[in-house]
Amino acid sequence: MGILQWQANEPVQVQLKFPSGKHVEGKFGEQAMFSLLDGRVMYVPLIVEKQIQELGIKRGQPVEICKQQENGKTQWKVRRVQEKPVEEKPQPKPAARAASNAPDSNRKPQPAAELLDGAVSLDGPDVDVSPDAAQSQLEHALKIALQAAKRAERFSQEIGHPVQFDTSDIRLMAQTLVINNRGRAA
Repeated sequence: MGILQWQANEPVQVQLKFPSGKHVEGKFGEQAMFSLLDGRVMYVPLIVEKQIQELGIKRGQPVEICKQQENGKTQWKVRRVQEKPVEEKPQPKPAARAASNAPDSNRKPQPAAELLDGAVSLDGPDVDVSPDAAQSQLEHALKIALQAAKRAERFSQEIGHPVQFDTSDIRLMAQTLVINNRGRAA
């Protein structure tokens, strides 16, 4: 895991893994540590975290940060990077996307609760995941993985470290469950 090194007056474009930073103690006092989608972390003054929150930057959204220095004074500037417009394609229903094996680089992560049926909130009731005879092993595993992700997202919100699972995370969890169940049956 690398650390983003700031150079004066050189804007850097990053994508945040989480929309809020973790407050840590640094050389010059309290600062915010952000995990980035490329695996690095960045440390910034709390004013930068405040600017990110004011802009409403979400996970994976490009943002440009510049440490401006002039006449011995340092100012941090944060600006939203305009994403290139993506041609709208009809999207399959969330459940169909969760079962798809085709990677989709334009897909943004959705909370697991939304993946359940496209409308369930994290505060909604849990879904019954008990298997019945008409259900395939994979379908049952997907429901269990979605339910587990939903609960993990809810818990992560409660402890102040929000996590979101995307469809590939859910698919991998379900595949792992199916593989593990087959190993037990053998």
